[in-house]
Amino acid sequence: MAASISIISVFAAALLADITFTQTTSQREQDKTLQWYRDPESGLEHPLVASGYPADELAALNQYLRAQALNALAARRECLAALPADKRDALQYRATLTPTLMNDRYASFHIHEDNTCNTPYEGDYGITYSIAAGRGLELEDLLWLGDNPPHPLADDNPADQAERERRAQWLLATLKTVAPQMTQDYPYQPHHYLYPYFYLTPQGVYIGPLLPARAAAHAHPAATVIPYGEIKKHPGILGEKTLPKIHRAFTLHPNFHQTAGWHQSDGGACQP
Repeated sequence: MAASISIISVFAAALLADITFTQTTSQREQDKTLQWYRDPESGLEHPLVASGYPADELAALNQYLRAQALNALAARRECLAALPADKRDALQYRATLTPTLMNDRYASFHIHEDNTCNTPYEGDYGITYSIAAGRGLELEDLLWLGDNPPHPLADDNPADQAERERRAQWLLATLKTVAPQMTQDYPYQPHHYLYPYFYLTPQGVYIGPLLPARAAAHAHPAATVIPYGEIKKHPGILGEKTLPKIHRAFTLHPNFHQTAGWHQSDGGACQP
């Protein structure tokens, strides 16, 4: 699921015409209130923000968060539709979403997926929404190392690909400095950071690698957080002044990652 998703396709909308959500639990994070919603048929839960932002900003953020959930539901239904009926009950799809930073500038989340639909897959990624920009972010919005003005990186542009490779080298070198223990767990290489995932934390930007499925256990290394002070030396599209300030008082509920998220109970059929 891409970090920049904010709308769903016409095809996905047709797949989800009968979807309804019920409220479950609420969660207080700083001065923001998260309200969780559950799709009874799939078991999918996702958060919307009930309070803590001006009305217009709140509506835009919730549209983004709801789109994340709807795209996950559409992917699940596409998966089930492609499988023989006798194989559907054995499949599982879990995704747990944990807020990592909620402040007046950003809403950021870590997502862990465990998907046995078709090819078994386990992975991690992040989503980050800018309240001021009104959209989900890519890493170049926050970090830029090139000599040219920062801009979205295109996969089919040789100059952009060179910038992506330069950034990957810098990311790995920097992460080895801030989290030297990571090299003891897995032989990370620059190409693992060509398309990294990221999310924001109170201390800095968490950077995760893109690894092959066989190395999924190493796809969320501990403490690979680049401090905001280092990121500010290389500001991206949004500029240095938009980077988060450190909020040392920010804490998560100790059992939050176990009690809420995009998940299913054991034994369900391919449910996010």
